[in-house]
Amino acid sequence: MPSRTPFSIGRLEDLLRRQMPPKWQAQYEPSIRARREEAPARSRPAQVWSPRLGRTCHVLSQVELTVLLILLYHPHMFELQEQRMLAMEPMPHPLHGHPMAAGLILLPLAGTIAVAERLGYLHLHPHTYAVDQEGRRIPVPIPWIGDFLVFLKDDKGPYCVNLTVKAETAGFSSPFRSARPTRNPDKARLNTMARHAIEEVY
Repeated sequence: MPSRTPFSIGRLEDLLRRQMPPKWQAQYEPSIRARREEAPARSRPAQVWSPRLGRTCHVLSQVELTVLLILLYHPHMFELQEQRMLAMEPMPHPLHGHPMAAGLILLPLAGTIAVAERLGYLHLHPHTYAVDQEGRRIPVPIPWIGDFLVFLKDDKGPYCVNLTVKAETAGFSSPFRSARPTRNPDKARLNTMARHAIEEVY
């Protein structure tokens, strides 16, 4: 979803503080909290307390809320991280450091910047600007935020699924409908498709 306000360096610092290093269970902090000052303008934020996770979960739409309630009662789910940042740079596998993954060989994540470059979408990776000591505006990449990172376990062991939630299939190729129509719908559609292509490879 689009953000409520332009993405500032201060907001990026807050996001990284919440998400890095990754935390588990009650210590996990979502990138975006379901509060009006943080949630997208046309979202429907909701908070759900989970005794299983020992914390409040934050969702930004009615569809996300429905999916969250299903996931919280999934018998094979042992960890759930909503509003999880997609790592921009290389980092360990999301299961790295969890006791259930001890001894497993886990492939690292390449990061969205490397994936975007490989797919020819680097120019579409989101960014904001910082100002250096000489007053020049320097582009700084900012992360995409996923809907749910779900950690499950079956007879082969633990695994995780990056789950993207849409009300309908068309949502994977069409930008989020906002109150203010976009000036360039073709560009907005390309940005949406690029983001999902990068997230699929990521």
